[in-house]
Amino acid sequence: MKKQIQKNISSRVGSIILFSLTIIVLIIYSYLSSKEDDSLYDMVRVNIPKISIVDKRVGADPLNAYYMIGSEVFKLENGKGVVLEEKKDVPINVSGNPIIADLDNKNVKDDAIMILSKVSDNDNKLYYVTASIKNFYGYKGLNAILLEGVSEVNSVNYENGFIKVNGVVDKKSVISYFGIKDNKLIKVN
Repeated sequence: MKKQIQKNISSRVGSIILFSLTIIVLIIYSYLSSKEDDSLYDMVRVNIPKISIVDKRVGADPLNAYYMIGSEVFKLENGKGVVLEEKKDVPINVSGNPIIADLDNKNVKDDAIMILSKVSDNDNKLYYVTASIKNFYGYKGLNAILLEGVSEVNSVNYENGFIKVNGVVDKKSVISYFGIKDNKLIKVN
């Protein structure tokens, strides 16, 4: 009987200690969660950077991101263009499949190069080259550059840090090179 009482006492002490620790944790949690601060970043002395998205015009993938032709911003939705202000379709489509490459030199092939096609007012097809860069918060589309005089695009490659577009101008094969500088697509030649 004496041993049974001693077992009960030691288990009661353990239960009381566990109960006390639970109450202390709940008090600390309620104190920290009732503070007017937006997070625990200021309470915990660990250097954790606060993440803020600077540009909210990003997309989930290259076929659903924002791009620019001239001063007009448009969004691709499943590879088809939509004007933002009017929410109406624009005659812009992705021509072919995006080319996946490492455009931002982060040793990960997760960026995309695309050819956009647009039917002009006089029923001619215009081709543009554009790219999108993968950031931790989504795909940021760059400006699109008109491939002047190109009636057909034969191939698109990424070589030696440059986008190489092989197109047909006046029934002749023409190669144009593009690069990225300050988050803008520029023509190199």
